[in-house]
Amino acid sequence: MTQCLKTKSLPEGQIPAQGVVGSEQIEKVPFVQAVTGGTGASKTARGELTVNEAGPQPATLTYESVEHPIGAATRSPDPGQVAA
Repeated sequence: MTQCLKTKSLPEGQIPAQGVVGSEQIEKVPFVQAVTGGTGASKTARGELTVNEAGPQPATLTYESVEHPIGAATRSPDPGQVAA
């Protein structure tokens, strides 16, 4: 099992996500982690982070918000690395 953490930094604040991933999940994609809050303009952020690729190459991360400061659901792709 691996604890994965990711924080998306935006000019108006940050959105952290985290979750525990087993070795069998890392080899299968996508897997989902929880958005655990936020700071600044994103302080009410809640939702999920979907990791669309895994392994040694950079992952494609997609944030899906169920609650957003402006009241709209959003999806935002974020190329980056899965932190383990």
